[in-house]
Amino acid sequence: MHGDRSGGGGVGSGALARGDSEQREFGDRAAGTPDGRGQGAGTRRHRAPAAPGSRQREQGTRAPGAGHAARLLLRARPGGRWRSSPHTGPRKQSRRRKRGARAALGVHRRGSRMEPNVRFWITERQSFIQRFLQWTELLDPTNLVVSIEKIEKSRQLLLTNEDASIRDLEDQRIKEAWKRSLSTVHPDNSKLIPVPLRPAALLPFTAPMIFFSMMSVKSLKSLILPQMSFYTYTTAFNIVNGNASYNRRLYESLLLGTGVIASSSFFGLFPRLLQMRLHNVLLKKALPIIILTHISAMNVVAARSLEPIRGIEVMDKEGNVMGYSRKAGTKAVKDTAASRVVLFGTSAFIPEVFSHFFVRTQFFRQYPWSLWTFKLSCTVLVMGLMVPVSFSIFPQIERIQCSELEKEIQSATEETELFYNRGV
Repeated sequence: MHGDRSGGGGVGSGALARGDSEQREFGDRAAGTPDGRGQGAGTRRHRAPAAPGSRQREQGTRAPGAGHAARLLLRARPGGRWRSSPHTGPRKQSRRRKRGARAALGVHRRGSRMEPNVRFWITERQSFIQRFLQWTELLDPTNLVVSIEKIEKSRQLLLTNEDASIRDLEDQRIKEAWKRSLSTVHPDNSKLIPVPLRPAALLPFTAPMIFFSMMSVKSLKSLILPQMSFYTYTTAFNIVNGNASYNRRLYESLLLGTGVIASSSFFGLFPRLLQMRLHNVLLKKALPIIILTHISAMNVVAARSLEPIRGIEVMDKEGNVMGYSRKAGTKAVKDTAASRVVLFGTSAFIPEVFSHFFVRTQFFRQYPWSLWTFKLSCTVLVMGLMVPVSFSIFPQIERIQCSELEKEIQSATEETELFYNRGV
């Protein structure tokens, strides 16, 4: 049993990152070899190159208790090529290569080999209060500066302790490992989330942008930079933290993001021209809040518009992928957009209400400049509360009744409910 887990750790963790400075493979240490080739968990000895006559014996060798993942690692060559048995036909060799590639990349999760973050959100069926308390820990700013080596060790610990739960209070290492993994690793592709776009970075980046966007100005030019900065960041955040289980090329994300930023900035700035011509004080205060709330929701819908078109992965409770569902993609985008309405609408509304009463106090008459300090502090405090609230309204891994999905998926499983990653 122990050997199987260690062998699987090299496979599942090797998908954490490839080809990027922030995306490193986690397979080398788990495999126990300097070149990253796995050996099965039961041994730490380096395997010498096999002679041609002993190739068949080498392929049949495996570590005690190692499963299919360990056998794939034993056949792995540097560069991603695979050795196949000389006694198997071309069709069987092709199937083995495909299974090996999927296992190495972590694309299709099978049983206990599914992504640890997905396993956590499926098994830990938390209430709203539990999710809120969970997110208060995951939004800790220290998760922005945690080193890749610490994340790597945490992932290895979770992969070798498949029954680990964050409620294991007696084991502080497991609690810390879950905290690092859930806050820094994307559950769909097992890759590191860039530091500025991690959930913990949303508050420090967007709170000042909202403050400057809500300021009363006489010139539209002074709003261009805050508005474009806000929608640029939120667009990138929505794309990176959305569902990544479907096929998406880099140029598609860049083109989509550019269009969403341009359209969001335009529709966010254009109504402010009307605001400057209004004489009704109530409308002048309410219009920026309404604009910010609606454009933030539409930003999510536009930035993640490929999910309802191409469909996202739906899986059973064991992590077995049943197919790609457009209906699940539509629901994921809709729920996330609703959470953004709660987040940015409340974060813009409450500071305006408090400021309305603050300007009537004697303190404001003595220190007029204190209004901006008060409003900024209020924005940060309200948003600091609303970020975990909005993230907790819906689970990150949501359940959906199989009867609500496409007929192709219904015919592929006997389960009554399936799961999908809603995103953040």
